[in-house]
Amino acid sequence: MPSYFNISELETTLGDFRLGPVSLEIEKGDYVVLLGPTGCGKSTLIKCIIGVLGIENGKISLGDNDIGALPPNKRRVGYVAQITDLFPHMTVEENIAFGLKYLKLTSSERKDRLGQYLDLFGLQNLKNRPATKLSGGESKKVSLARSLIVEPKLLLLDEPVGMLDHNERNDILKILRMVHSELGMTTLHVTHDRHEAWSCARTCAVMNAGRILETGPLAKIFRAPSSRFVAEFLGGANIFKASFDGNKARTAWGSVTLAEPPPGSEGWLMIRPEQIILTGEEDRHTVSGKVAAVRDFGEYVELEVSVEDSNILTVHASVEKASGVGVGREVFLYWPESAVHAIAGEG
Repeated sequence: MPSYFNISELETTLGDFRLGPVSLEIEKGDYVVLLGPTGCGKSTLIKCIIGVLGIENGKISLGDNDIGALPPNKRRVGYVAQITDLFPHMTVEENIAFGLKYLKLTSSERKDRLGQYLDLFGLQNLKNRPATKLSGGESKKVSLARSLIVEPKLLLLDEPVGMLDHNERNDILKILRMVHSELGMTTLHVTHDRHEAWSCARTCAVMNAGRILETGPLAKIFRAPSSRFVAEFLGGANIFKASFDGNKARTAWGSVTLAEPPPGSEGWLMIRPEQIILTGEEDRHTVSGKVAAVRDFGEYVELEVSVEDSNILTVHASVEKASGVGVGREVFLYWPESAVHAIAGEG
């Protein structure tokens, strides 16, 4: 049985950019994040879904309907852009209620639904404020409420917090989690920020050069990606060329035991920096080296440790563990076998 939202072998061209073939499935009520670098085709795909860009091949279905040939206003797709596009001559409640006049609702029903969404987004106190007098975070709440009040079958979020400051971003991400919990809206959230993905979703797809490379549980793709590109894009700092023999991986700086069989005889070895543990000389350790650089990021400390043949291992240690560790100091590193992931070789 097809998924609730299904993109099948979609292809199109925008200028010199070729999108596809792209396939993606989302079950009803799921929240999926589409990750990818700038220019990879995420926004182009969004334009195809909402209907402002035509498709050359493939199919887009939502529920029981093929929506690929429908005009945008017939697709039942809500859309929130990175740049908030409120009607500047309207108040908060007028913006939110705009789409209700196109639905077959009584005056009482429209009033009740407007009140529901003003409450849901905490906007009752701002309902009479002009759109031009809102902060970035307030504008985003209004935009989300306006998209959701007409009860679309699918919500598309295109870099929804990209233009906000740190505190506003956290506030909107919290609201997105709350709204999804309350409404269960099927959602596709587009971003280049992996931290944003962790905040909202448990399922993701990773895109590059017009194609979706990998789809699945976020935790699995993050810790056990299928390609070097996905590993690097998701912050896998320790990626080394390796040869595999049984459960052993050989690199330029030593041999490492694998928890699972490798995908072939040649490829890449990845150890995520947060899974490497600073330990003592007398304790169990995998490798030792000298600290080449120290960077304090507040929530954690990043160490660059020079090991065999001047290879660098990046370590993300707690502030407590890294206390007193400076450049030139010898350190001892340990990681469990489960932290080591083998990636198939690429060209």
